[in-house]
Amino acid sequence: TLGRRPFPGNHHAVEAFGGRLFVLGGLGSNSSGRVQIYHPGSNVWTLGANLPWNGGSCSSAVIGLRMLSTTGATSNM
Repeated sequence: TLGRRPFPGNHHAVEAFGGRLFVLGGLGSNSSGRVQIYHPGSNVWTLGANLPWNGGSCSSAVIGLRMLSTTGATSNM
């Protein structure tokens, strides 16, 4: 069973990077602007630094050694 995410929400961007799963932003459940990181070896979620914007429905990509994300829909809309 997958560990429980701290902020479930919806409309996240998701990237696999460095052996971890990154869930970026989101709408609902206080997930806007959050970075949630899943560690499959320990089945644990941790939080990364918040994104510089609050929102979800964003796009993301890993290019080389960088993970990028766009703003998408913000909670101020």
